[in-house]
Amino acid sequence: MHHAGQAGGRMSVHDAPLASSRTAKITTVPIGRPDHPTRTPHKSFT
Repeated sequence: MHHAGQAGGRMSVHDAPLASSRTAKITTVPIGRPDHPTRTPHKSFT
């Protein structure tokens, strides 16, 4: 259990840059729906 917690903390550090990259792509993609930024990432994942 403790190991999982530590791993999560370390992963979060790596997730930070990844999230930035994803956010950048989402912002670059002209979705035309800035009000629904949550739908943008979902479409990207699909």
